[in-house]
Amino acid sequence: MTRAYEVKIHEEALESLSRVDRVRRGKLLDVIKQLAKDPYPPTSKALRGYATRRRIRFSSYRIIYEVVADQLIIHVLDAGHRKDVYKRYDRK
Repeated sequence: MTRAYEVKIHEEALESLSRVDRVRRGKLLDVIKQLAKDPYPPTSKALRGYATRRRIRFSSYRIIYEVVADQLIIHVLDAGHRKDVYKRYDRK
């Protein structure tokens, strides 16, 4: 039996989620909860330029998270509309 990961939602992600309407926010939180069971679902992709960060899509929204596999922790770093969520992760 595999152990579930602990999911930690960072302050920036909570702030971003607070700006999403209630229905979509609930669905995004459901997707985040599912990450505890499987941090590497087939719909997730590695975030370019980062070794441990990934993103998962839900409609036009994205959840950016980092997996710390040896500690069984998932850090949700950001969540929001795709036009805004990648701005902090752009490499220049």
